[in-house]
Amino acid sequence: MDGSSIEKGGPREPWHDIHCQIEGPAAWDVLYNFEQRWLKQARKRALFTPDEIENLFGFPSRVSDSQDSETWNVQIFRSIDILLGSSYGWESKDIKDEDIGALHIIPKELSLKIASKIKAGERFAVYVVIPMWPEGIPESGSVQAILDWQKRTVEMMYKDIYHALKRAEREAEELDGNYKPPKKPDPETDYDRAQKARRFMIYVHSKMMIVDDEYIIVARLTSIKGQWMARGIQRLRWEVPAESLGSKPSSKSKIHDFECTLVRAPWFLHYKFFHPESLECIRLPSTSLPISISDDGTVTALPGFDHFPDTKAPVLGTKSEFIPALLTT
Repeated sequence: MDGSSIEKGGPREPWHDIHCQIEGPAAWDVLYNFEQRWLKQARKRALFTPDEIENLFGFPSRVSDSQDSETWNVQIFRSIDILLGSSYGWESKDIKDEDIGALHIIPKELSLKIASKIKAGERFAVYVVIPMWPEGIPESGSVQAILDWQKRTVEMMYKDIYHALKRAEREAEELDGNYKPPKKPDPETDYDRAQKARRFMIYVHSKMMIVDDEYIIVARLTSIKGQWMARGIQRLRWEVPAESLGSKPSSKSKIHDFECTLVRAPWFLHYKFFHPESLECIRLPSTSLPISISDDGTVTALPGFDHFPDTKAPVLGTKSEFIPALLTT
């Protein structure tokens, strides 16, 4: 926020992040990745040799036995995809896909998975948590350009869902996509005056995906050319003793435990809901993105909320005529 400082009383930017620690053979993959990046900008003599590393840390070994139910299977992936994706599915006439190149498939895979569940008539839920706007000054050209790409991505996903609903001869419910602005103190009260300029969005810096409580993907963004490193982690199932549940044994995972701590416990504390796949949980009174989504999936500005709260920044972003797409995708 331009001009702000802790000496002036803030506000400070709340930060939502995710971290993990890797042990065992997969940790050496992290080391190799670091070495590759290091050698792009520094000399090899500044690195330890493999023999020196082995003398310091020992030879790569397993943390636990592969047959142990507490053992995780960890894979390291690396790519340069960032922020947006599936640009090949954008229905945009003012750009060419080859000029954008945001090709990673996660947004499209999510919307197609939802579409497949609509076709099958099965209950399914996806939660996507993003910051209100990308890090930076919200009305700046770069942030507005990213918001413009984001709008196209979101619209593409809703279009897929719209077509799936149409094929299933169903309609989206009016409640879906509604935006409710965050509450403010009563005007001209001591509380209102104390709260002036004291709120700010929670910036979601974490890059994590949990799938069916079986898989978790945690990513880190380095400062070198927006490089991502994703840790794909799968854990074997384990049995919860029946006596601890007072019923039949239930197969749960450590990822399920983590998801309960991260998501379900706070939801239950505030809303008394514990099942994120349920329709009631999907419609919890949390703040959604301030956009309007029509029956056919078109994304437009919400009447009266063209700009983010307390800013002059358009919610839907603005296509930049000067900043190359390579810098904002």
